[in-house]
Amino acid sequence: MSRMTLVVVAAVIWCAVPVAAFAKDGKPGTGRVPTYQPWTARAVRESGSPWTEERGWLNRARGKLLFGLKNVLLGWTEPFTRFHRAVRRSKRIMPGALGFLEGLGYGVIDTVGGAQHVVTFPVTRLDIPLPEGGVQLL
Repeated sequence: MSRMTLVVVAAVIWCAVPVAAFAKDGKPGTGRVPTYQPWTARAVRESGSPWTEERGWLNRARGKLLFGLKNVLLGWTEPFTRFHRAVRRSKRIMPGALGFLEGLGYGVIDTVGGAQHVVTFPVTRLDIPLPEGGVQLL
């Protein structure tokens, strides 16, 4: 195996092992998708990803892949959308600046979470919910 192949395999395992280790509420026969929630300190629990509502493996795999690609490709827009929302709410620059900084963190989380969705899209029994449902641009 080449060094690049080993790096890719290690990255996939690194992304998938926490998901499998921390999967919750996935009982056989219930039809619910287990979720991995690294944001346990948050007071509000995140709901599952939108693709988990689909019926059938093919539809869920396609939904998971598209959801992941959307977050990977558009995660960089979070600082700007959060800035815009904060300024629109308060009409002041300081909340807008704080919204921008908050968006930097959410952008990184959405991008990394989207990459995990893309890498693990064939495994539709595992969900990695993103804060506030991921990127809301599209």
